[in-house]
This record gives sequence, C-alpha cells and structure tokens, in this order.
Amino acid sequence: MKKILYLMHLPWGWIKQRPHFIAEGLTDHYPVDAVYRFYRVPFEGKLVKNVSLPGLSLTPLVILPFNRLAPVAAINAWILRLYLKGKIGGYDVVWISHPEMYEAVAQIIPAGAQVVYDCMDNHPAFDLARRNPSWSRRMLAAEGKLLERSDTIFASSESLKKTLMERYGLNKEINVVNNGIHLEDEGAGQVLPPAVDAALASPHMKLVYIGTVASWLDVELLVKTVERHREVVILLIGPCEISLPAHERILHLGPVVHRQIYTVMDKADALIMPFTVNELVLGVDPVKLYEYVYSGKPAIAVRYPESERFGDYVHLYRGMDEYLSLVDRLIRGELGAKKNQCDCVAFARSNTWEERVKKIVLNIEGAGERVPE
Repeated sequence: MKKILYLMHLPWGWIKQRPHFIAEGLTDHYPVDAVYRFYRVPFEGKLVKNVSLPGLSLTPLVILPFNRLAPVAAINAWILRLYLKGKIGGYDVVWISHPEMYEAVAQIIPAGAQVVYDCMDNHPAFDLARRNPSWSRRMLAAEGKLLERSDTIFASSESLKKTLMERYGLNKEINVVNNGIHLEDEGAGQVLPPAVDAALASPHMKLVYIGTVASWLDVELLVKTVERHREVVILLIGPCEISLPAHERILHLGPVVHRQIYTVMDKADALIMPFTVNELVLGVDPVKLYEYVYSGKPAIAVRYPESERFGDYVHLYRGMDEYLSLVDRLIRGELGAKKNQCDCVAFARSNTWEERVKKIVLNIEGAGERVPE
C-alpha cells in the first residue's frame, strides 16, 4: 500500500476546505501523514478545532509570518526541509497543495517518488500576489516547476485547468476533480457558539453567508441589502480578512466547525454567495454551493461559468439589479428553493467528497511508478 506525505499550505484548524476533505478521504485508501504550516500570526484567533481521523497523522510546523518576503520564505523552507529530510524517503507519494510548499521541498523529493499537485486556486490572482510582484513571480516559477515534476495533476475546476494549460503551455493531462460535500457529520442539532445561536434567533429575516470573508465578497451588495430592507439581517460565518462596514444588521460571527454549518443553514431564512466576479473567483468551484443546495433553503449566488452548474438549484444573478430583485422577491415570500428536498439531497449525494476521492485514487494508481533518473 502506498504511503502519502500530504503537504498543506493551510492550518488543520482553518475552516474546512478542499485540502482537509481530500486528506480525510484518502485515509480510506492509504496511510496519510499531513504536514501543514502554522503561523501564530495571522491565524491565531481565526481557527476552529477540526478533529483528526484514524489513519491520518497531523504535524503542525510553526513557522515565521510574512512568508511573502524572500528572506523569511528561505528560513521557513529550511524549517520544512529540516523536518522532512530524514523522513521523505519513506513515502511513495508526495502530495502538494500549493507551489510555495514545492518551492520549499523540491530539492529533497526522491527521484522515484510520485508527485501529485492539486491546484485549487489561481494563485497569482490573490490580493497578496497583486500587492507583492516579487512573491507572485516566485509562485509562478515554482508552479511551473511543480507542474513539470508532477506525475499526476488535479484542478478543482475546468476554468482553472484552462488557465494552467494556457499559462504554462502544458503538454500533460490535467484531471478536473470538482469540489464536493461531506455528509458524514451532517445534522441540524449541533450546539452552536452562543453568539451565533443568538444571532440566528433574531426576528429579522436572516441572510447567511458561510465562508471566508475576504476581498471577493461584494460588501456593497450587503450594504445595499440592509439599507433597502430594514427587516433583513446579514450574518457572516467564517474567518474575516477585511474591514467590514459598521452596521447593526451586518454581523460577522466568526468561524464554526464544519459539522455546525448544517445547524446554521437550518436556522437561516436564505443563503447567499455575493461574490465580486474577478480573475480569482472565475477559477473557483464553490464548495459552499454544494452545501447550500443540500440545505434545501433558498440560495442566491453570483452567476459565472463555474456557478452555472448549480443553476437548477440556486438562484443566480448577474449584477446588482438582478441581486436586489431576487432579495425583493425573497422578502415578499415569492422566492423559495428551486428544487424539493429530495432532489437537493440527491444532488448532494452524487457530489460527495467520497466520490471525488475515488476518482483521485484511480488517477494515483494509474500513474505508475516513476523511474529514478
């Protein structure tokens, strides 16, 4: 049985995203040792207590903040190499979730190891890359070398696959494995943090957003919504990376553990995904929409190519006018869920992380063994 070294760029305690779910799913097929970076700053205070599954070993490496700076990145890379140098030869597969991780370990990966790159984001489109051209150039160079070295490449969306092919002129197969939903810990009876529970008990109509509160959130739409409808409160559930307008009916409540989002959605009146469509968002297959669909609640999301697949289940809008029109209908009681609960559950069960991991395993097993050069 192959043994996997799983290198994550996110802390295990971050709100659960693609790397967390895939790591957990792979434990049904392989022994998995996950090594992840942890910064005391800025992650402190933004994390939740995600548990570990049997078969999954978790190792946090506390490193220096400001990794965008080349001298700091060099020190942090040395820390990672120092930890892995005597261990990495014991793995058959080295899984890389971000070019920055490959930049750190490229020189110590055994020639015969199978390297897997799972691309979940258009990295140069993040604000960090735009603000730090030198970091962006480093990541582009590292990603190009990672793609060249990888035996198996996954992308989370068709748009992201197209971006990688065009950017690097690849002559390799990229396997699209979309995001999914994890239902094992589902349940609408979870005890919520007191502040979240109190907000969800509000007599206002509760529009809920679940996910990272960052630059891609269209804050202007949130403000327009509460100014237009005094009966609406907007609840933001997730870590926050931006400054939000001070408004008594726009509430940031922080992150919750994943199993609690089902309770949050059950108590919401509607679920929203008001993104600004930019280069970064265009590559995103939104995890939250799988979860929104499963809830059976009315859901409103921005329209772009990757969200079109959810159009039979979610109310899609293009631009402020369409969004506000949908909210107006919701307030009047004219906008419900687009599908019945049975259809929503069937959609979710056909798009679980377990199904995604089955495809991943087939690709890993089909890659064959690398012949050392």
